[in-house]
Amino acid sequence: ILTFHKMSKGLLKIRLNQDQSCFSCGLENGVAIYSVNPLARLSSIDFNTIGGISHVEMLGHCNVLVLVGGGQSPKYSDRHVLIWDDKEQCIVYELAFGFPVLSVRIKKDRLAVIGFSEIHIFTFPSVELLSTFKTSPNPRG
Repeated sequence: ILTFHKMSKGLLKIRLNQDQSCFSCGLENGVAIYSVNPLARLSSIDFNTIGGISHVEMLGHCNVLVLVGGGQSPKYSDRHVLIWDDKEQCIVYELAFGFPVLSVRIKKDRLAVIGFSEIHIFTFPSVELLSTFKTSPNPRG
């Protein structure tokens, strides 16, 4: 049975990394990163640093996280995508959108930002817009 650290409060989103060896938790009071086997807490970002996080996506085993603010007390808007360097413990890039971000996905060379009726594809790590696609309404992202 998984027992969250006392910092972990109000789970908003949980996501496995690409090879399913780790998972990340977006929380009302920050972010927590765990390994799957053995089950162990690897890292966390506290509320004072990052606020509530509604979406979190890991890039494999590296120190890059993609975050979207959310929950009852977000420090960052749900219209902003933050790229966090966990090794340096800082935001290295911030993208602002004219719509609430419903989901994010990352792989080694691409970043996808999903809204209600559009998807933006960026290069990664240079974060340059490649394409924007209009979609049918997708409230779940």
